[in-house]
Amino acid sequence: MRRTAHYFLVIGSFLLVGTLVARQARSARDQDQSNKWIDKGNGVSLQVVSNRDEWPELAVLKLTNDAYGAFTKNPAGFINNVKVFSVPVRDPSPAGVTLIAPQDAAGGYYVMVAHGHTSTSYTASVPAPPSN
Repeated sequence: MRRTAHYFLVIGSFLLVGTLVARQARSARDQDQSNKWIDKGNGVSLQVVSNRDEWPELAVLKLTNDAYGAFTKNPAGFINNVKVFSVPVRDPSPAGVTLIAPQDAAGGYYVMVAHGHTSTSYTASVPAPPSN
């Protein structure tokens, strides 16, 4: 009986340590990728601000003017096609905001996206500042 309990204790300890090491490695990998722009093609770059374990999930999209036009026509479809978050979003709330400010003709936009547990997303768009 003691030997069986000892085996369970040793195996349980290995499982616990393995789980903790794996969780820390995943957290470090998420932090490495959270500060880099990821080129998604077609005028879209993505920077994930939160890791996949945090809610709400947060991301920033850097869009060209053409990509921003596609985003404004169907925000949820655009976000899901780019695969910004771990689960698809539903139509964004009507609370999306766009700041009107001076910008270069080819300046593009930054779009901040928050995605909650209910798969509702909120967006805020800001024109890229002029290069002068």
